[in-house]
Amino acid sequence: MALRGFLRRVAERNERTAPNADRRLPRSRRSADRYADTAPGPVQYVLVANDDGVLGYLWACDESGAAGYEHRRSAADVAVAVTAFWRRKLRGPKAVGLPPSQAIAKLTAEPPQPTTGRIVAGSAGVAPSVAVLVELAAG
Repeated sequence: MALRGFLRRVAERNERTAPNADRRLPRSRRSADRYADTAPGPVQYVLVANDDGVLGYLWACDESGAAGYEHRRSAADVAVAVTAFWRRKLRGPKAVGLPPSQAIAKLTAEPPQPTTGRIVAGSAGVAPSVAVLVELAAG
């Protein structure tokens, strides 16, 4: 519960700050091969799951050039372990200039992996913000 409260406070602070102040990575660590890691408005998302259940959410916002992956806290260590895998997978589409939503569409077509999971067909949704998606992942 303490973590959920902390995440809510961070999300509220980010909503009150300047548009570029809500980036998770310091400006010096951001790279041209990565999508922006937050968006000020609604984000499209899909579920990522393996045979044991939902691992997390891949999300995208074309207007902000942003995309990312949020692991589901209740999925424990496996979900945390696959976070780097899905974030790396987003780099390929970015490198060839695809918008974030097309990156997720491209990744949807890839074959499932036993541990890192797959994008669940028909799971597309829209969250009002990345902060709301983070809260959803925390549940």
